[in-house]
Amino acid sequence: MLDTAAQVFGRRGYHAAAMDDIARACGVTKPMLYAYFQSKEGLYLATVDRMGRAVLSAVEELLRQPDARQRLLRGAEVIMKFIDRDRHGWAVLFAEGLGEGPVARHVSNYRRRIVQLAALTLTETVPGYAPTHAAEPYAVGMLGAGEALARWWLARPKAPLGSVLEATRLMVSAVQAAYQQAVRPATPGRVA
Repeated sequence: MLDTAAQVFGRRGYHAAAMDDIARACGVTKPMLYAYFQSKEGLYLATVDRMGRAVLSAVEELLRQPDARQRLLRGAEVIMKFIDRDRHGWAVLFAEGLGEGPVARHVSNYRRRIVQLAALTLTETVPGYAPTHAAEPYAVGMLGAGEALARWWLARPKAPLGSVLEATRLMVSAVQAAYQQAVRPATPGRVA
């Protein structure tokens, strides 16, 4: 049911998707969907949670990687490969998260956790570790750029994964370099 719901929500969005259409696509009755999920919002949040947990689990697994620079690159790569495997799931996870209301707040929890992990990792790329809060705007920018690239890619399904991964690597490297430049103390004789 959640796979089918992800496809319908991913194609139509939360507001345009109808429970009748989801039930028909699942091969169940609409009352059965309500019995399992209580409401359209409940079904959507179950779909979001399934996708969100999968992405977070894959990203959190990377914390074992000792090299923070490689961790950043691998994290971005893991997310892009997730999108490649499940475009509808990604659309569900991030499409509604930019607005207001309970669905958007729920989705924002996943986004917030990814930003925290990226900020933590960015701090580890600088010897002596700068405070994590200094890395947060860079992590937000990196996630925002990644989401924009993902939206572009979803609109162009024939764009090859390799090209998207290369763009992602370059973007992550640029954000990492900007962060490192911003937090390194000025050296004597160097203009900041």
